[in-house]
Amino acid sequence: MLVHHFGSRERLVSEALGVVRSRQVRHYTSARASATATFDEVFRESWKQLASPEFRRYFLLNHELVALALREPRRYRAFLQRTTEEWRTGLAAALREMGFPEEESVTASTMYMAVIRGLLLDLAVTGDAERVERAVALVAERLKADLRRYDRS
Repeated sequence: MLVHHFGSRERLVSEALGVVRSRQVRHYTSARASATATFDEVFRESWKQLASPEFRRYFLLNHELVALALREPRRYRAFLQRTTEEWRTGLAAALREMGFPEEESVTASTMYMAVIRGLLLDLAVTGDAERVERAVALVAERLKADLRRYDRS
C-alpha cells in the first residue's frame, strides 16, 4: 500500500528521510530563535542531536541513499537536490543574520556543512567520540572567530 502511494520503494525512503531532515532543520531553527542562545551554542546543541545514537541510524541511511542516488541520479534527482539545499540555505540565512555578506554566507555554509558531515562520518566509522568532540569544539571556536569578524554590535 505504501509503495503504491509513493510510487516506488526508493521514493518512500527518500520522502521518509526528507521528513527527518525537515524535523532537524525545524529543531535547529527553533533553537537558533532562542533569545538566550548564541550561535555557537546552537551549533554545539545541534551537534549533540546529530551525533546522538538515535540520529546516527538516519545519518547512515541518508548516506546509503546518497551513494545510491549518485549511482542513479535520474531516479533520485529530487532527493539529491533536497538533501543539501535545505540545510545549506538555513545555515546561510543564519550566517547572514549574524552579519556575513551574502556570497560569503553561502560559501561558509557549504564549508561548515561539509565539516559537520565529515565529522559525523568519522564518528560513525571510528566510534572515537572523544577525538571527534575535540574537533567539534575546534569548529565551534572557528565559527565564533568567523562571527566576530562580522559582529554588528
